[in-house]
Amino acid sequence: MIDRQVTQLTRIVDDLLDVTRIARGKLQVQRTRIEIGDLLRRTVEDHRTIIANAGLGLEVRTGERPVWVNGDPARLAQAIGNLLSNAAKSRA
Repeated sequence: MIDRQVTQLTRIVDDLLDVTRIARGKLQVQRTRIEIGDLLRRTVEDHRTIIANAGLGLEVRTGERPVWVNGDPARLAQAIGNLLSNAAKSRA
């Protein structure tokens, strides 16, 4: 339980530091045109073990046509990954 809490607090502090760096202009967001469905599928696959270990199932359904966004792929993947991890933790 202590390990889980330390990991969670570490993640919160890291996220707060990222926000501070962005606000101060010390961390640049690398925007590019990306297809969000592809990013979503890759991020889900990266977290598949965590999801399965929590006893959860997850199916990714995207539309037939690609959806393009202008964003930072690393930050978007991080946000999606955080949501998946939080869902798995709340189940555990």
